[in-house]
Amino acid sequence: PPVISKAAQRACLKFVSDAVEAGASILYQQEIPGELSRAGFYVPFTLLGGVSPDNVAYATEIMGPIGVVAQVSGVQEALAVINKKKGRIAAIAAGDATVIESFENQWADTAAFWTN
Repeated sequence: PPVISKAAQRACLKFVSDAVEAGASILYQQEIPGELSRAGFYVPFTLLGGVSPDNVAYATEIMGPIGVVAQVSGVQEALAVINKKKGRIAAIAAGDATVIESFENQWADTAAFWTN
């Protein structure tokens, strides 16, 4: 997807590079067709994993098509992380519907939320 300017494009690409240098891994990165890379300020959709709390990607909001997957030890840690990061997107996978319901009742102002 395109971002607003060359500076925004550089910031997104540096963000990914810095996150990987700090220990994150690229779980997925979309290829940008050659004609699009020359047509605007495109940044490949990138999904980062293995992001620890000391990684720049853990707590920094980036205005670009970059997702961060952070694994937590349980529901309480997930709630603490999500409630501290307003405007984030959250997802939870749990085999017990009561865990999901409890989670949904305790999260704050996350922009979007998915359950499975």
